[in-house]
Amino acid sequence: MRRLLLILLAALVLFQLVACSGAKNANDTSVEGVDYATFRDVPGVTAEEIAAIEELAKRTSFFTYGMTMSTECFRDSEDSTTKGYSVLFCEWLTEFIGIRFRPVIYNW
Repeated sequence: MRRLLLILLAALVLFQLVACSGAKNANDTSVEGVDYATFRDVPGVTAEEIAAIEELAKRTSFFTYGMTMSTECFRDSEDSTTKGYSVLFCEWLTEFIGIRFRPVIYNW
């Protein structure tokens, strides 16, 4: 039994090393961890798209990001604030686009 556990442990460690090493080679041109401060910094965004987003920013003060109650969007039991991934995503969108995104929980 002990020998089987050692073999399984060794296989698990070997699997983790192989899986985490990634397949990098000299011809790999991908860029990891690229951060764009705003939508204007994204390659390929046209002047028309920038103008359209700026026009939306002039016309509205916020967008509603509707979600159903789930693990991605829920109310905190202590203070009833909205929590979850959707809240973080809305914060990122607000910073990235410059228009406030407000998460709202909707029922079906």
